[in-house]
Amino acid sequence: MHLFKICREHEECRFVRLDAERAPFFINKLGVKMLPTIILFIDGIATDRVIGFDELGGSDDFPTINLTRRLIRGGVLYSNNRKESG
Repeated sequence: MHLFKICREHEECRFVRLDAERAPFFINKLGVKMLPTIILFIDGIATDRVIGFDELGGSDDFPTINLTRRLIRGGVLYSNNRKESG
C-alpha cells in the first residue's frame, strides 16, 4: 500500500514487487529472512535494506512519509518537497 502511493509520486525509481512464495530462488539469493523486506538497489547493486516495520513505526499503519524519507536516506529517491526532506 505504501510503496504503491510512493511509486506514483517518484518516477525516478523503479519499484518491483516479488511474491516470496513464488520466487524462492530470488528470496534465497537475496538472503531474505523476514517479510516484509525492501531491498534498495543502485545501479544493480543492493545498497540497503528495510526489514520489517520497526524503524517505520512498528506496524503496517505507519505514515507513508516515514517510508518515503527512509528511501530518500537510502539514496533511491529524490526529495520532491520540504516535507519529504524531514
